[in-house]
Amino acid sequence: MLTRDEAEEYTQALGQVVSGGWRQIFLGRRLGVPQALGLTTKEWVDGRLGGYLKLDQDERRAAVAELTEEGLSAPAIGEVLDVTEKTVDRDRAELAGTNVPAPSSNGAENPGEAGTNVPDLVAPIDEELLARQQRENLIQVLDRAVFALESPPSAAEAEVARLLVEGDPGPFTPDRFDRVVAYCTAFADALRKAGIDG
Repeated sequence: MLTRDEAEEYTQALGQVVSGGWRQIFLGRRLGVPQALGLTTKEWVDGRLGGYLKLDQDERRAAVAELTEEGLSAPAIGEVLDVTEKTVDRDRAELAGTNVPAPSSNGAENPGEAGTNVPDLVAPIDEELLARQQRENLIQVLDRAVFALESPPSAAEAEVARLLVEGDPGPFTPDRFDRVVAYCTAFADALRKAGIDG
């Protein structure tokens, strides 16, 4: 049985993973993952990632602000967050301190309607942003891995058994885990060299 502190630690770690879900959708969209799979962003998220997570109003507005700063249009932001263009415009207006939403970036009341000029939804890749997001993702993955490794070994055995019962274990191979172990060992050595121990 978990202690209250362990349950709280797990909840906080899971909260960090879940709250960054829209960033992963944004990055996947920017990298062209859905298109490479022959899917729209919505089809990719709903069919392959298990669906969108609903953000509360403050989280959504923070996401709209961040994605606007990245240069995304209102339709593109709506696609990443699974909200209407009107919601994006309303959030942008609220963030700007006005009550009147600015017109959407394509000027159409109904994007995709015949005769409208829907802008290109793929922004150029910002290599610095991509590198920063990859570093942040690595830290989140390592944090989850460390948390999982603090579980008893029987938890790993149960997870392997579950994967095998479900069928294809996907990318999980002994060779891949050996590479992960080598990477984590190098990471731990670098932390020790930097004077971080414990």
